[in-house]
Amino acid sequence: MAAENHRVKEGHGETIIYILRFSVSLRFSVANTKIEIGTLPGNQEFPAMRTNIYVDSKFNFNFRDNMNGSVIYIMGVSGSGKTLIGQKLSRATGIPFFDGDDFHSTANKKKMQEGYPLTDEDREEWLMAINHLAKNEAGKKGAIIACSALKEKYRLLLSQDINTLVHWVFLQGDFQLINERIQARKDHFMPALLLESQFETLEIPRHAIVIDIANSPGRIIEEIIKRLNLRPE
Repeated sequence: MAAENHRVKEGHGETIIYILRFSVSLRFSVANTKIEIGTLPGNQEFPAMRTNIYVDSKFNFNFRDNMNGSVIYIMGVSGSGKTLIGQKLSRATGIPFFDGDDFHSTANKKKMQEGYPLTDEDREEWLMAINHLAKNEAGKKGAIIACSALKEKYRLLLSQDINTLVHWVFLQGDFQLINERIQARKDHFMPALLLESQFETLEIPRHAIVIDIANSPGRIIEEIIKRLNLRPE
């Protein structure tokens, strides 16, 4: 796959329009079966990937990414169920799960336990460690990673230099529901009093699958699998 970029002046800034040119290998037989398209080796900006196209009896085309080696971030404020959903999705798909909380420094955990929200500087090393993990796992079986990823710049850092597909699943819920869940859980370093600061910090992602956490965990897993076209084990 090759890409040409054309710069178009727009007001006082400029917009980059990418025109993609695909070089592909193609194999297919009849309707209701699978066409496999593999791109030529990619580059840093457009990594190589393989895509399946499924054709139904009316010859409608449905693109499905091959999820092997991809990275799925489960994001949202504390108490939204990231760890639970990540673990269940891992069991359902066989993609390894990692909890971003495990990568916090002792100092970060202590600060939160004492009721102080983390700053961007506090989070930087933590985000870099998770990004390093994602890059390593992307070359293997992929990864499902639970991480709050509250700001867009955090998400950009978490996605940096990952040469495979990166997907975002945003677990969305209202303050009252999540606060009740935090109050009920035990043995976690994040106190309920910090939830308000998390909502204040949260920047709603523009490119994510949005999941309503009011649904049951089973329903949430079904929805993620369907919308990401994952293959259950």
